[in-house]
Parts: sequence; structure tokens; C-alpha cells
Amino acid sequence: MGGDWAEVDDCILNWANLRGILLIRDTFDCSIPEAIDFLAARMEELRQTRPEDFAPKPEGYEFYS
Repeated sequence: MGGDWAEVDDCILNWANLRGILLIRDTFDCSIPEAIDFLAARMEELRQTRPEDFAPKPEGYEFYS
């Protein structure tokens, strides 16, 4: 599964979460709520392991899971 996350990680690190959710749905064949949960979990993991890789957060941006 590790290789499957590379493109999703790029979406997360660049605040393209809608694209990430669609990519997760296509890659893992899951529902929208499941994809949102996967994205939120991966985002949290990246915040802990790669915080310096996040692009600056767009002004007014919020992600709710």
C-alpha cells in the first residue's frame, strides 16, 4: 500500500484534499465517507512524520472530517 500513497500524499501536502479523496476512492474502491476517513488519518500521520513538507495553508482553508 505504501506506493499507493505517494500521489495521495502529494495532494495532502499541497492542500488538494478533494483531489486526494477522489484518488483514494479510485485506488482503494471505497465510499466517500471511508475516503475522507483515510485522508484524515493519512493527513495526521504526515503532520507527525513530515510537518516541514506541508505547503503553506491557504488563507481561510479548513478541513473537517
